[in-house]
Amino acid sequence: MIDLFSIVPIPLLEKVRWQEVAVEYDPYKFNSFPVNATRQVNRATRELHQALARATESGRIAQMPSVVTWQSVVDSTVGARGVVDTLYARLKGGGHRLVLFDVNRQQALNSVQRPGARQLIERLEQGVRGYALDVVTNAHAQTSQVSVHHFLPNGTQTVRETTVVWPPNLVSLGHVALPFPPDDAAYGLIPGSGRDGIPSIGSWLLRGENGAVTISLASLTRSRSNPFWPFIDEDINTLVAADPTRVHR
Repeated sequence: MIDLFSIVPIPLLEKVRWQEVAVEYDPYKFNSFPVNATRQVNRATRELHQALARATESGRIAQMPSVVTWQSVVDSTVGARGVVDTLYARLKGGGHRLVLFDVNRQQALNSVQRPGARQLIERLEQGVRGYALDVVTNAHAQTSQVSVHHFLPNGTQTVRETTVVWPPNLVSLGHVALPFPPDDAAYGLIPGSGRDGIPSIGSWLLRGENGAVTISLASLTRSRSNPFWPFIDEDINTLVAADPTRVHR
């Protein structure tokens, strides 16, 4: 069998090696994506699914260390339903915890929101789970202020009010945004974020006609930093402090 990716490339067919070719302006990730990377991701995902199935059937899944996941309830790349139904549905024990960041639930946005995100959260809140669940969502529909709803596997529920708010015009997070604080030099969404007088990519807000610039204006609307980063930062510090076996270097 001939491997089309190992033979000498034909110039006219060079683009078939790429799923997408785009302008490279991001300092930490490639915007272009090769077909070979797609194949490798697909293989790794299939193997992971099979490994999880084998561990579940043998009972070894019970030996898995506590898993904590921070996940946007909507994500065009890393689907929340896959995290919930493929991984967390197999986990048992209060040490496992899923933190879901809801979409912005302000009443003014109701008419343009998709119902799927709310359906997933309602299913998890009302169903039986073998893990703890945190939902970061609006305190109520008339405010941008958020609260954290905590659900234990035994059905106990608590609510923690916060002073953190949704920024204006931000409707959701995504996996790209979650690990970066809102003032990050490269991805911060706060105006003035950046370094050496160069605005951060996350604070760019360009408007115009398609073709006016070399990059897609639509690509700039995706959130690249997390206004709720303090919740994750606090979580990580708590987890590290609670592990007496960890060696700090």
